[in-house]
Amino acid sequence: MAEFKISRLRYTWRNIWNTSTSYNKDDVVRYGGSTYVCVRQHTSSAFQTDQDYLANPGDTAPTVAWLKMTDGYYWRGNWAGSTLYASGDLVLYGGVVYLVATSHTSDTNFITNADKVAEYVSLYAWTADWAAATRYGIGDVVRYNGFVYKCIAEHTSGSVAQGAEIGNSDGLDDSTKELWEIVNEGIQYVGTFTAATRYRPNDLMKYGGSLLRCTIGHTSASTIDSTYFVTELPGNNFYQTWADDVMYAVGDVVRHGGHIFIANKNNNDINPTTSLYATPDRSVPNDEWKLLAKGINLVGDWAVGQSYKTGDVVRRGGYVYVAILDTAITDDGSSLDYLDDSNWEIVLPGQAWRNAWTSGSQFEIGDIALYRGTAYTCNVAHTSSSENFPGDNGSGFSYWDILSLAGEGVGLSVQGDLLTFDLTRGLVGDGSTFGATSLPIGTEGQLVAVNTSDSIEYKTYGNVQKLIYVSNDGIDDLNANRGINPEKPYKTIRYAAERVAGRADTNETIIRVNAGTYDEVLPIVVPEGTAINGAELRTTTVRPCKPDASLATDLPFHKIALDRISDIVEAVIQRTTVSPSVGNTVSQVTTNIVFQTVPYVPPQYEFGPDENGLYGPELFQTPYIDTTIGTQIQDLIVDDVVPYLDYYLSSVGSNPVITGSNTRTDHVGTEAIAQDYAVENARRIFEANRLFVIAEVIAFMKVTQPTYTFDEAVLTDMLNRYIDAFIYDTTYVGNYASFQAARYYKNKVNGSDTEDMFYVRNATGIKDFTLKNLSGTLNPPEVFELYKRPTGGAYISLDPGWGPADTRCWIMKRSPYIQNCTTFGANCIGQKIDGALHNGGNKSITSNDFTQVISDGIGAWVLNNGRGELVSVFTYYNQIGMFAEKGGVIRATNGNSSYGDFGAVSDGNDPTETPAFAEVDNRTGQAIVASAFAGEVNDEILILEYTNAGENYTQADYTFVGSGVNAQVKQEDFRDDAVFEALVKNAPTDPGGTVGAGGYTNKGNNAQTGTTTSLTLATNDDSTEAEILGLRLIITSGKGAGQYGYVTSYNPTSKVCNVSRESDDVAGWDHVIPGTPAQTSLFTDNTYRLEPRPTFSHPGFTVGDINMGATNAWANVAYGETTASFSAVQGTTTGGTGTPIAEATWNVTKVARKYTITNVEVGSGYEVGQEITIDGAALGGTAGEHDLVITVLEVSEDSTNTLVRWEHTGTADSGKFVVTPTAGADFTYSSDGETWTVGTLPLSGNWKCVAAGGNAFVTLSRGTSFAAYSTNGTSWTSVSLPYDRNWNSVVYGKSSNGTGNGVFLAVAANTDAGVYSTDGGQTWKATTLPDIGDSTFNEWVDVAYGAGRFVAVANSGNFVAVGEYNSVTDAWTWNPEIMDVIDDSSTKDWKTITYGNNRFVTISGTGEIAYSFDGTIWYGSVMPTQDGSTAHDWKMVRYGQGVFIAIGDTDQRTIGGDDPVDATSNYAASSEDGVTWTERTLTQTSNWTGIGFGNPDISTGDSTTQSNSTGTWIAVAKDVATGNKILTGSRAKGRIIVESRNISEVRMWDVGSGYNDSQPTLTITDPGNTIDAYVEIRMGDAVLGQPSWVNRGAGYRTSSTQVSVLGDGFADVIPKGQFVTISGIIGPVPGPGTQLRFRGATEFYTTQTSTLENTDSNGSQTVLFRITPKLTLSDFLEHTSQVEIRERYSQVRITGHDFLDVGTGNAVQTNYPVLYSTGIYTGAPENEVVELNGGRVFYTSTDQNGNFRCGELFAVEQATGIVTISADFFDLGGLTELALGGVRLGGSGAVVREFSTDPAFTQDSNNVVPTQRAIKAYLQNRLNVGGSDLLTASFIAGTIKVGPNLIDNVASLEVLFPGPVAFRGSDANISGTLVGQQLFLRREEDL
Repeated sequence: MAEFKISRLRYTWRNIWNTSTSYNKDDVVRYGGSTYVCVRQHTSSAFQTDQDYLANPGDTAPTVAWLKMTDGYYWRGNWAGSTLYASGDLVLYGGVVYLVATSHTSDTNFITNADKVAEYVSLYAWTADWAAATRYGIGDVVRYNGFVYKCIAEHTSGSVAQGAEIGNSDGLDDSTKELWEIVNEGIQYVGTFTAATRYRPNDLMKYGGSLLRCTIGHTSASTIDSTYFVTELPGNNFYQTWADDVMYAVGDVVRHGGHIFIANKNNNDINPTTSLYATPDRSVPNDEWKLLAKGINLVGDWAVGQSYKTGDVVRRGGYVYVAILDTAITDDGSSLDYLDDSNWEIVLPGQAWRNAWTSGSQFEIGDIALYRGTAYTCNVAHTSSSENFPGDNGSGFSYWDILSLAGEGVGLSVQGDLLTFDLTRGLVGDGSTFGATSLPIGTEGQLVAVNTSDSIEYKTYGNVQKLIYVSNDGIDDLNANRGINPEKPYKTIRYAAERVAGRADTNETIIRVNAGTYDEVLPIVVPEGTAINGAELRTTTVRPCKPDASLATDLPFHKIALDRISDIVEAVIQRTTVSPSVGNTVSQVTTNIVFQTVPYVPPQYEFGPDENGLYGPELFQTPYIDTTIGTQIQDLIVDDVVPYLDYYLSSVGSNPVITGSNTRTDHVGTEAIAQDYAVENARRIFEANRLFVIAEVIAFMKVTQPTYTFDEAVLTDMLNRYIDAFIYDTTYVGNYASFQAARYYKNKVNGSDTEDMFYVRNATGIKDFTLKNLSGTLNPPEVFELYKRPTGGAYISLDPGWGPADTRCWIMKRSPYIQNCTTFGANCIGQKIDGALHNGGNKSITSNDFTQVISDGIGAWVLNNGRGELVSVFTYYNQIGMFAEKGGVIRATNGNSSYGDFGAVSDGNDPTETPAFAEVDNRTGQAIVASAFAGEVNDEILILEYTNAGENYTQADYTFVGSGVNAQVKQEDFRDDAVFEALVKNAPTDPGGTVGAGGYTNKGNNAQTGTTTSLTLATNDDSTEAEILGLRLIITSGKGAGQYGYVTSYNPTSKVCNVSRESDDVAGWDHVIPGTPAQTSLFTDNTYRLEPRPTFSHPGFTVGDINMGATNAWANVAYGETTASFSAVQGTTTGGTGTPIAEATWNVTKVARKYTITNVEVGSGYEVGQEITIDGAALGGTAGEHDLVITVLEVSEDSTNTLVRWEHTGTADSGKFVVTPTAGADFTYSSDGETWTVGTLPLSGNWKCVAAGGNAFVTLSRGTSFAAYSTNGTSWTSVSLPYDRNWNSVVYGKSSNGTGNGVFLAVAANTDAGVYSTDGGQTWKATTLPDIGDSTFNEWVDVAYGAGRFVAVANSGNFVAVGEYNSVTDAWTWNPEIMDVIDDSSTKDWKTITYGNNRFVTISGTGEIAYSFDGTIWYGSVMPTQDGSTAHDWKMVRYGQGVFIAIGDTDQRTIGGDDPVDATSNYAASSEDGVTWTERTLTQTSNWTGIGFGNPDISTGDSTTQSNSTGTWIAVAKDVATGNKILTGSRAKGRIIVESRNISEVRMWDVGSGYNDSQPTLTITDPGNTIDAYVEIRMGDAVLGQPSWVNRGAGYRTSSTQVSVLGDGFADVIPKGQFVTISGIIGPVPGPGTQLRFRGATEFYTTQTSTLENTDSNGSQTVLFRITPKLTLSDFLEHTSQVEIRERYSQVRITGHDFLDVGTGNAVQTNYPVLYSTGIYTGAPENEVVELNGGRVFYTSTDQNGNFRCGELFAVEQATGIVTISADFFDLGGLTELALGGVRLGGSGAVVREFSTDPAFTQDSNNVVPTQRAIKAYLQNRLNVGGSDLLTASFIAGTIKVGPNLIDNVASLEVLFPGPVAFRGSDANISGTLVGQQLFLRREEDL
């Protein structure tokens, strides 16, 4: 209790304490249940905070704000959350009162603050029924079903329906015994059982007739579970019939079949009858049911498809059965389950009358049927058929018993029947049953015939063999048996063919034509399957009819007759009476017509009348007639027939369009049957009135045209034709038949000589005829360019029908066959096969012994993909003998083309063909090395000359074949933005010009002598200075081979030619191996060549600033490709008809710029051809450019459509630049050299050593034993080194043996210890470099790799170490070397070394250069200086794609404008050979410390090419954030090859690099050229640079050495000549003759051969084609140029063919034999075969002189024996030996490419053979002026070299002379030993 003084009892009552209130001393408040007095003035915050207040910073005890005056309690009512409670507060929660012990703000749940309260008093709190999701406290009391529960632990009730019940079946109750206790237990009635209801303990529920109590809480299923209930009160419930979907309870009573059952147990779907017997799945009967009573249930007749129950009674047949067990559903009438006495029991046997026996009926036991007068009783239930009819026992089983037998003669039924004992089971055919049967009487004219089954039948004469007869004395009428009886033949072939066509079956019909001449109205359509056979070729002639003079003026009257039909046709069809004209004695037919009726009433007629006034019930029995047929016939007359006749006979109007269909005018919908019958009935009315209509028209004509006399027979015939046509055209949609009738009339009027004669259809034939007199005119030449076409018709042609879709005409089974026929005519066609007439079928005709004597005609004309098979087909006098065009194909053998104008012509392609498309593939080959330039003393290879240096290479191997040995290279230089080919071609502005232009120089000879700046040309060189000034002069053999320069001056007198270097325009020689010292003296063993000088423009040098991302002591830079993995990635699917159900999942690995993928999940719902695109951004690159595209090739065949097979494309992101510091752990990296990101290395340190290679980065910390590696250039892993050293440099290289992974090698200062790693920097091993002496001043400062060697350079002593690593032995070989290259022999402070362009280059801090081609022999040079004298302090030199760049600083030297204090500079230098340097200026003045080269892919939008790179240099400096980005490259270099004064090719020495902004220009210098050549500069990435030479070999010859390349890139070679490669071909490889058209051009190229090169996983094929004509470079077919492929080209294929006097003209012009007797005739053998627009003629033939030709391949002139071989077609490539007279080529492996007349032998080739004239000219050129001495500069025999002034041994061996030698004259100049002098002084006679 607090102390206080009475004198201070001046208190102020402030009531309840509040926050944020100002209180003064002695203020009194109530807080909780206590009162407090304020002891310091303050504004309240939290009560406890005010108590804990520290007045001063040093106080340790609080200065309280309140002192307690009195204790007490404060009632706060029900507890609430988020409320401030004070000590002493009383709250009610649940059924308990709690006292607050510690002030606090309450939480949401009471239990959270339980440690701050104490139980004050425990009570009960009634809260009514339990509720879900309610917070209950201790003491809360709830009611739940029949129970009362008390809460014993605070909690929030669950939301599930189980409630507060304790103990249940599923463990899902709201609470457990730890939460509730039962206060009182009771029960609750919940009604009738229902499914999916929560039942709680003690719930009472009615189920069936009983009352059940729940014992375990649960949620009910669809059926009751008895384990959860006990029966409180049993009862009964009654059901009518048992059902399988009802749940039955104990006591339920049901009826099943005829029996009553009661349930013993709760059950569902348990058949009560199973209580009577055991089912297959029970060992004993069930006990769920108990039988109460047996009974029966009458269900009627037994039926198929019905199940029956125990007690069911049925009648089947004549028997009554009761089911003693349930039976399954019966599925057919043959079920015999009723015979099973375990299922059925016969109640009453009996019989049932079924009337007459019929097939297909179900008969039961006891059924009675009548058959052929006999009554039978069925003894076995069955379905009747021809194999079990009454009286039959053929199947070995009798189904019937005779009940009542009929009498004899019962087989006869009507008058005229014949009684015969024949098979009564004729359909069975087993001969098992015979009996009396009848043959019904036949019709008039029929005969009784015996068929193949030895049975008799009636048949019509002529139908047996389908023979139709035609004779000149026949009659064309509809008389019975007309045509089929040889005594009653038809008169004309056309009429016979028309009658056959009207039959349902025309197959295998023969129209036999008797001898005679038949003048026919053409054309004659030969029905399908029909052959027309003449009696004999010379006696049976068919001619076109001549004009009918009697019809000349008939047309107006003919149209009147048609009008009369139009007038009456509607009335006729409506059966309305037509008033007949006077004289018409034929009655109109309106009754007794056989109609089709249908028991159907259209809805519109159900209650109202039709047009005939009939209602539904009447219409049911009345024919339904479509009266619109009359209108249709009127339309045919008015719109089609009359306009046709007007157009052709009166030249009025236009020609109507023919239409047709083979589909009947049937209707659809609910009225279809009635409408179809109505149309048919209308036609039947018209047909029934045929005679009436004809008679009416004739009578009408006589009445209305009394003055006109007409032929009634002709008119009758025409009217019959029109009626047939109108019936046809109303049956089928169109006007085809009406047109044919009108065409018949037109041709009868005008004659038929310009018509086609025979139209042939499927499986037809024409045999043994002479066909005559078709005629026409011949179009003039200007109508068709080369040849003329006749306008006359064709004797034989495919039937055009009503159009190409007329399937009646298609050739589907067998081609029409023409045999033994001869045609005579003029300006017409023998046979014409036009494939455009048919949309389907074979479109073909076959001919044999078919002769075409047609002046100015065409013998066989096949077009539009038609096909002609011709055997022994002969043509005479034709304009064209055999003509294929527009894809037509003729195959002929043993025929001829005699006289006329053209023999065989093939023109064009099928215009309707859907061509295939593919692409030109120029990238199937490898880079092409045209020549290996060899020379020098050992004849080593100096340089490779590429005609195509390829693209997209990352590795390449070379094979050298020739006379030399030991050449070995490594391909280490790949160039981007480089010239892979300089293609000599026609200029785009002059496509027809000469390739390579003209007037270019190519001279060569032996030199006389030479110096370092000049060459004395041959004494007989007649060049002038003007002719050669500016040309390149190159040494091609001898010491100094490979030196070249351009001519700056020439003295024709002295022959001295002065040269300057092309590299820097300084007097002297360049070398094909840059840096090779020039020979001081040249001699006569040097050959030279004067040739055009090519100069490529330089790619430029640009510098820009870059922000490195941070300021740091940047030391070095490296660029490398990266590796990354991406797991479980998905893409976006496009294409197809839908989207996948489940997307596939992939693991993707990026290695450098390539992706590899592994499928994780195959997905579902895919389609072949769909593409799955994985965003490049998700794979570490850029969206679009680096997308990975997966193409679906195959999916599963089940419904899931999961992925089975796929392929992927896409280019991954390129690598990274990494810049490391000399201090700290920060580094920076960039993907493009422009945007940089700062990262962190594992440790701080001097990381000046950094390198990249093998898709990994390494860096070493100087002065430590730590290194780090990275596979992506961004994240690094620290590793330990074997040594702790001052690491100076690290480089990436390869093993010398060419196997294994790459190797990183690091060197250090003041030690011979090095370290290396072969696993990407993850582990390191030690190696020992050579000891370089005093380690206190010598240190290895830098190391480089190239050509299989590592070369480290020391900072002094001029030392280098050359090492090779062997991955097999894991061992190093090191050799020390001294760079003895400096004139003063002093040691230099070498700072840096690099490798490139086949040389190691090292630079000192004072500007000296040392370079070596092998690391052993070194040459010297000097770096440029900024001010002309003071050396720059060069820090680093590096190489990249043809360029060396060096950077550094001033080392505080006073140089130019650079600051000598801080040593900064902006001075740099670049070089292409490391010898000659160009000064460069950087943008920043800094202490430059490092420079590196990379080729990132910084282009956009092209993800299809592996390389899209830009060569980029990065220079870094210390202590600045700005670096330089440099874009530059090397100048391309090459050589011009001249043949016949034209440039044939440009060979590349150096492909250049860095032409990323613009394409280089090429200047060709030659003062002699008359026309400038055009050269196409072709650029690419990853182009092959010169390989690194490990060994240049020895003994190689430029002329004979062949070099091949094999790598992962390709050469994009523009095709020229006869070969082209095409990719993307699907299906069979196109064969010879296929037509190719490139890039939409009009010209077609013809395939001669095709060779499959490869097939990819998608079935796409790459094929090499040999074509004609040859491609030229002016065609310039680029890679992926589209190719249109047409295989349906026109072709004539003829073998054994005679071309006789082709070109001599038509029959009049030729007039044989006058032609030969006069000897005056002119043929045109060039017209024997003509190929136009891609058409082909393949042939073997002879001509009138017996000369033999096999196509264009070769010809044999039999009179002389001369054989001509076509070089364009005849391939000698496969020959190993060819003998031509006395000259033999081949056999030894030599290849003779061509014969040459070049007297200078400039080709220097071993496969060009010079002619006699060339050899003579060469020898004359080599002789002196006097011609007596042959000057030979030198020659080599074995190892002995003779001349020009000495005899020497090229192998440095002694020269031995085994015979006597005489030394004469003062010029002998013998010197040397005494022995030599003694030999000289000896007398000659002593020798």
